[in-house]
Amino acid sequence: YEWCEDVLNGSFYSDPASLGPDPLSLTGSDRRVIRGGFSNGFASFCRSAARRGYGPSGRVSFIGFRPVMPLP
Repeated sequence: YEWCEDVLNGSFYSDPASLGPDPLSLTGSDRRVIRGGFSNGFASFCRSAARRGYGPSGRVSFIGFRPVMPLP
């Protein structure tokens, strides 16, 4: 899995704000979105569109992150 900036919000995609060019959920839960999957997980979770939530204080070996930088 990969940590995302989004806060887990089950009703976010029914909100008109989700239709913007860069949708980002900032409220609705104390959990953060994790996307993708891991080698011992179900195949249905091994895709970038798979979303689950995990507490920000949790520490497990199957969640990572991807550093990014805007293009100049």
